[in-house]
Amino acid sequence: MTSFFVSAINDIQIYSRVCEDKYVISHFVVDTVFGLIPILKKFRIKNEKIAECK
Repeated sequence: MTSFFVSAINDIQIYSRVCEDKYVISHFVVDTVFGLIPILKKFRIKNEKIAECK
């Protein structure tokens, strides 16, 4: 099932990344066979690793 999703992705474009304290916000667009999918993700960093993703 995973290989289907990987083959459906044509490109990923990162538009911005904002870092503040222990959080990183990323805005990117995934170009898929289904169309463009805009994504805004919030990551919490702990000990230089992703501890949480929303």
